[in-house]
Amino acid sequence: MKPRPPWYARPWLHLAIILVVAGLFRLWQIDSIPPGLFGDEATDGLDALDVLAGRGAVFFPANFGREGLHMWIVAGMFRVLGITPLALRLPSVAAGVVTALAAYWLGRELLAAWRKDAGRGDAADDPWEFLPLVAALYLATSYWHVHFSRFGIRGVFTPLLGALAFAAFWRAVNRSSRAWFAASGAFLGLAAHFYTASRFFPFFLAGFLAVQWLVTRVRGRNDRAILVRHFGGIVLLFAVAALVFAPLGVYFLRHPGAFTQR
Repeated sequence: MKPRPPWYARPWLHLAIILVVAGLFRLWQIDSIPPGLFGDEATDGLDALDVLAGRGAVFFPANFGREGLHMWIVAGMFRVLGITPLALRLPSVAAGVVTALAAYWLGRELLAAWRKDAGRGDAADDPWEFLPLVAALYLATSYWHVHFSRFGIRGVFTPLLGALAFAAFWRAVNRSSRAWFAASGAFLGLAAHFYTASRFFPFFLAGFLAVQWLVTRVRGRNDRAILVRHFGGIVLLFAVAALVFAPLGVYFLRHPGAFTQR
């Protein structure tokens, strides 16, 4: 039987520590720090009120144009908690906390991929076992991530969906799972509905796959290329991403200026 890791190396304990630390940094005095509403927050809040009034959209043209999914989430929070600054900021708080947890998941999947490629076992006393925890705690306490987790704006969803997309991708590679490739594509597609910079994620992934294929080919190990071993899953990933992005893509086809406005 596979030996159980010591209590201090168990993933559930690491997740609990990350949850407490990330939550503390993002929830402490969230009703008063930062004071008032920043202009971008107020604009998102007004768009959320439009959603409640039946004027929802996939893209909102105010404030140089913004993808709309964040406004729909804020509108839902307004419906539950009332129209308050706290309700406006709680989605960002939640996104920040979940991003720290997703970073831990991503770290564990990357570690599993490295161990598999290097032929290493899951040794309980391996110091690398704690690297995902260190990375997640760094993110949980990072100034800029805490800063944007306490503002009711959509940018904080970019690292969240990026971490989820790439964690699902590496899980798909580790387990040869089409379902996880599809999940990765769904996260990539959703990311584009939150923030403009997220549109680069598919290109980052495609670039990595191309470089990794080239390196394995030069080394005469073409069978180790992820693109070769999981070609069908990768096609599925990008197809799902395109399908999820499609409503926003149709809007951009009809309003081409909105695509490059920001």
